[in-house]
Amino acid sequence: MKGLESIHDIPTLINQFIASADDSDVSINYSKELAELIESDEMTLLKFIQSLGPSLTSDSDLIRLKSIQCMAETLKCLKVNKLSKQDVNVLVEFLLAKFEDIYCLVHIISSLNSLILFKNFIFGMNNNVEKLLTNILNNYNPKKHLAKVRYEPFRTLNALVTIDPAYFQSSSQLSQLMVKTFIHIASGEKDPRNLLLSFDTNTKINENFEFDPLNEVHKDLISELFDVCFCYFPISFSPPPNDPYKITAQDLKLKLRNTIASQSYFAKESFADLVEKLTSTNPVIRNDILKTLLLCVENYTLETVAEYWVTIWNALKFEVLHNDVSIFKPYIDVIIPEDYDEEIDDSDEFKPLITTLVIIKKLASRMTDFGELENSLTTITNELKSNITTINDKTFKQSVVILSVLASDSSAAFNFIIQFLFSQEIWGKYINAEDDSTTEELSSELDKTEDLVLNTSKQKELIDNLGFVLTSYNVLLNNLESQDEFIENNYLKSYKDHLLIFMGQLLQTSSNLEKSLKCKVIQQLIKLAQLKEFLNEQECTLILNYFKDILLSSATSKSKNWEKDQVTQEIVNGLIKLMSSEETSRNNKSSLVINLILPSLLEELSSTDSLSDFKKLLEIIGGLCTNYQFLEVLSIRLLNRLTNYEEFKIDHVEFFKNIINLLVESIKKIQATKQFLMNSWYKNFIPRFINCLLKFLKVKDDHIVIELSGDLIGLIVKYNDKSKHQEILDDFVGMFLLDKTKPFYNTANVLHQQNPLINLFNKILANIDKTCGLQLGEAYTVNELIDTVIKLCHSKGNEYSRLGYLQNLSLLVNKFMLNNDFIEKKLQLIFESTLNVSESNAVLLQDQIENFEIIIWILKSLILRIDTLGVEYLNKLMSLLSCENRQIQQLTAKSFNILMIDLPIFTNQQIGSKTKIISSVQNLNVRLLYKQKVFGILLPQIIEGYKTSNTLNKENYLISLSLILNNVPHSILKSYLNEILPLILNSLNLQNPIILNASLATCDIIIDESPDLIIPHLSTLIPKLVGLSIGKIVVDGSLVNNEDVRLISLKCLQKIFSNIELKYVIPFQKSTLNKLTPGLDDKKRTVRKLCCDVRQTLFELGK
Repeated sequence: MKGLESIHDIPTLINQFIASADDSDVSINYSKELAELIESDEMTLLKFIQSLGPSLTSDSDLIRLKSIQCMAETLKCLKVNKLSKQDVNVLVEFLLAKFEDIYCLVHIISSLNSLILFKNFIFGMNNNVEKLLTNILNNYNPKKHLAKVRYEPFRTLNALVTIDPAYFQSSSQLSQLMVKTFIHIASGEKDPRNLLLSFDTNTKINENFEFDPLNEVHKDLISELFDVCFCYFPISFSPPPNDPYKITAQDLKLKLRNTIASQSYFAKESFADLVEKLTSTNPVIRNDILKTLLLCVENYTLETVAEYWVTIWNALKFEVLHNDVSIFKPYIDVIIPEDYDEEIDDSDEFKPLITTLVIIKKLASRMTDFGELENSLTTITNELKSNITTINDKTFKQSVVILSVLASDSSAAFNFIIQFLFSQEIWGKYINAEDDSTTEELSSELDKTEDLVLNTSKQKELIDNLGFVLTSYNVLLNNLESQDEFIENNYLKSYKDHLLIFMGQLLQTSSNLEKSLKCKVIQQLIKLAQLKEFLNEQECTLILNYFKDILLSSATSKSKNWEKDQVTQEIVNGLIKLMSSEETSRNNKSSLVINLILPSLLEELSSTDSLSDFKKLLEIIGGLCTNYQFLEVLSIRLLNRLTNYEEFKIDHVEFFKNIINLLVESIKKIQATKQFLMNSWYKNFIPRFINCLLKFLKVKDDHIVIELSGDLIGLIVKYNDKSKHQEILDDFVGMFLLDKTKPFYNTANVLHQQNPLINLFNKILANIDKTCGLQLGEAYTVNELIDTVIKLCHSKGNEYSRLGYLQNLSLLVNKFMLNNDFIEKKLQLIFESTLNVSESNAVLLQDQIENFEIIIWILKSLILRIDTLGVEYLNKLMSLLSCENRQIQQLTAKSFNILMIDLPIFTNQQIGSKTKIISSVQNLNVRLLYKQKVFGILLPQIIEGYKTSNTLNKENYLISLSLILNNVPHSILKSYLNEILPLILNSLNLQNPIILNASLATCDIIIDESPDLIIPHLSTLIPKLVGLSIGKIVVDGSLVNNEDVRLISLKCLQKIFSNIELKYVIPFQKSTLNKLTPGLDDKKRTVRKLCCDVRQTLFELGK
């Protein structure tokens, strides 16, 4: 407090700061402590200055510098409301008096910058601002100082115009002084940090100061303000390494661009200079120029833009008319891509063209605001008229694109452009549009005839360019607040009948050889139908009937590949686009497609006797199925056809397979885009489908039909709300296990004897939520059910059914066994009775082999959920690899494929991008990282077993490892590459394609992730890979090194010679190059090509 003697030794603190001033991390502590003394009133400002006194007036420049620095740093640490007006004035006077002390100037101005921020720095008091500016103007020469010193005056002026810009408007002399001072410090500046402040200050002056262009002084100041910024344009800057300020070239570009666009009075020079610089061929520079020009058009006053719009238009017109506009496609929904500035890099050669069109559109908008739109559009259309009167003129498309962009800006612009384009003199004569106004007669009848008759090339050009006009309708409509008025009163409506007739005639009467013309017409008819509330239902029906006729004509043409016909594909793609658009969903044009196109295709489906045509029609129907509305109608109509399958002429099995597959794929496709619940399908579709399926299977028991039907019902079940799943499970348990006929009016008991329908039941169980439980009533306990299924797992029927029961057993144990006691006893009993074989050459009975399979499938169900019982028996299974009996060893090795493979009933196929499905169902009882856990258990035992086993048994360990590696993600393997490499290298000697594939795939990962591990083994690995890549290795009449093995061997070779350091691989270059020569004559093209690539890598090695 004042009056109390501080316990701090102030001179000591000041001396400590001066001593450590070069180390800001240390000195800041002393300046903070001094500031705290002032804050707490333990030291007055006067006392602080007096304590600094001797050093402030020292003859030593260094002491004086550090003393002023101490003051500057202490002032920075003070709160802005601490100093009184008198304190501020005294300090300002003191610092200004020392302004000529050049050695200390950086800290003098820094101190002044701190004072400006204090609340009691009053701009009009004591002429402090004027004195400060005058001192900078007269007593500061920026050319004599380093960048860090020059930075402080920029801070000063920026702070002054930021804090109280209105103050400078109080006096013309004061504002002139500020501008002159700014020009003085900014001229010739090169430091990027200082330039950022320079541009910012310039912008604030332009935004806040008033200038009179008739005043000669102001006129000169405006010119100098422009010169002091535009001299840097276009600015280029590469930040130095470890730049502490993190300034980017983009920061400087944006600041400079804002400055140039901040002052309308710059227009006299800026527009001309910017246009002149457009001659650059560098797209980055051109984009910078055009973005700056755009900002000027946006920011300058309406009067200024109106004054210079012709200059801007002439430059921009040239940019578009004399450039390639192939980037603009008539069939897409926009001309200027949304977010083009972020999505397209500035180095893209087409981006300047897009930016140019954006400026043209903005120019029209500003002219609309100024009330001069009609005059400007009249000028533009008069200039472009000659380019579009003659179709195929080299600037025809460019001109239409410009006019379409202008039309998309406002309703008035749209109507003006439409009236111009469809006038009798321009396009009206082609579409037979009547011209209500009086028009001049064409020069001669011959000219008129030539104008009206378009050859195919000109027809294509006209149709394409009509597309840009239709695009402008949509773009404009989406940006209008009041859409209804535009929809009702736009001028394009006057020409829609003419357009429909014109395009309909082209589509129907043009030669079938002119496919590209028909495709272009189809594209624009689709776009016409997509325009919001433009066509009525009758007019849309007319278009769809055109398409229907072409589709049916194509389908009945008996052409070999009619479904791949260019026109057919265009119609299908167009209809998909029509049904997928947002506008369609509101106006329900999907219903028109469903009611007009779908019945005709289905009718053709019924009448065809060709399986090939049947599949092609289904493919088209499947392509059109893009929303739920279509799918729902399609499912009902296809189900009706399945019910009456006997009426169809094609093979009935193929009929069922293809229709069910179409339904499965259509559901997946639509769920991937927009998920929907299928609760109604369970009640309305599944009972009829099951009845139809069972009826068919009595006649023809086809496994593929069962699998596909399981996929279909499984999908429907999965997308039923989770709350329905217990009821659904009870219904299917009743049908498949308990002989109940409700609610499906059928029973298909799978427990009385082996029944292939067990596979259908499995896919249903697999999609049931895991929280559901089996409700078996009095018929069975779960344990009894397991026993019954185990009995049915033995060979009694076909292998397909038996495998189904093994999978069913695994599913039941995995999802519905809440207690392991029963399973543990069952495993123990089967394990001991089946695998207790001591003789090495003893042959297992079929029953023992089947019991072993039962163990494996039960074990799979347990390890999927990382059950402790599963881990225990997994270790027991590993011990069998070293047992006495050879057959058990081999069975055990092969069993790892079953344990590790991803089966459909234990995996969920990703549908769409969302991981959570709409029904909230969690159907799998599978731990997320179970493979990683199991692999971590098995690998050490395999490695140890391989090391300790005899030569004969080593192969079983390698087979086990290969089958595991085939089914383990690469991400898991990466942590174990060093451990498994020795086994992988030995596996390459085995003549088994499955083992070789797995080993080579792992070898490929090792070369990618840890190439250093490979280096010690190159002398053996490279010859082995070469041997597998060429020639034939045949064992028992079977080719060991098949195409896959040869390809991955070559891939490994290429990576070895590309990824591993040259000194290690160069000794193998020549021999490998020669030995790979036979691979150039391989029967498989893919192998020949890759062999050629590897040899090229070898040729270039070391060059």
